[in-house]
Amino acid sequence: MEDVNTDVSAPGAETQPVDAAADNSGGFFVPDAYKNEGWTRNLRSYDDLWKTSDSAQKMIGKKTIGIPDDKSSEQEIADFYSKLRPGKAEDYNIELEGEDKELFEKLFYDNGISSRQAKALVDGYKESIERVKAPMFSADGYKQTMTERFGDKAEAKIKSVVDFVNKEGSREDKELLNALPNNVLGIVFGLIDKVQTRYAANDSDVSASTGGGISGQADYSGYVKAAEELSRKPHTMADIEALKSKFNIPIIK
Repeated sequence: MEDVNTDVSAPGAETQPVDAAADNSGGFFVPDAYKNEGWTRNLRSYDDLWKTSDSAQKMIGKKTIGIPDDKSSEQEIADFYSKLRPGKAEDYNIELEGEDKELFEKLFYDNGISSRQAKALVDGYKESIERVKAPMFSADGYKQTMTERFGDKAEAKIKSVVDFVNKEGSREDKELLNALPNNVLGIVFGLIDKVQTRYAANDSDVSASTGGGISGQADYSGYVKAAEELSRKPHTMADIEALKSKFNIPIIK
C-alpha cells in the first residue's frame, strides 16, 4: 500500500483559497477593521456584500444631496426646500410679534430655511436690535443727548422741564415720555424749553402786562403737543398766537 503524503508544506500541496463568489453563507465573516462600520451591520453573507457594493457603485456620480443650482428647475428647488423647512410657515413659531413674526416666517418658508437656521437668524436679529437700542434708552445715552442739546446748562434745563411735566402732565403723558428713546426725548425737552422761555410767562409778567390775571387755566401740556404738530409744517406768528389763545397760554406784549 502506497503511503499518502500529508505534508502540506511539500511542493504542490498548498491550500487553495475558497472561491468567495461560490460561498454565500458558510465561512463568511466581517473583518475586525469593519465590524463597527454602519454599512456592515446587515451583512450576513457574500451575497449581501455584493448587493451593497453594487448599490454603492450605482450611486457614484449622482447628486445624492440634490442641492439646486442656477440650472435647477422650480420643482427641483421646491423639492429640496421641502426636505429642510417645516410643513408650513406658522410652524417656525419664532419669538417675534405682530407683523415681524409673519414677515420672517414667510421669508424663511419661501426660501427653504430650516427651523434650526431660522432660530439662529432670529436670535442674531434680536441681538443686533438690542445693541442698537441700548444707547437710545440708557442713562449714559440720556445724559449725552441732553448735554449735546443744552450744553453746560443741561442740568438746569432738565430740572425745569421735568418740574413742568410733573406739574402739568397727566399720568399718560409721563408714561409716554418715559417710553421715548433718548433722541426723541431730547426733541421734546427742547420744544418744552422753547415754550417756557419764548412763549410762556409767569403770573407777575401777565399781571403787569394785562393789568390782571388771565381767565381760564393754561393748558401747557396740550399746547406743547399742538406746538410740536405746528412746527412740522409752515406757520406764522398768527398761528402761534391762535394756538396760545386756544390753550390759554399767556402772551407777553
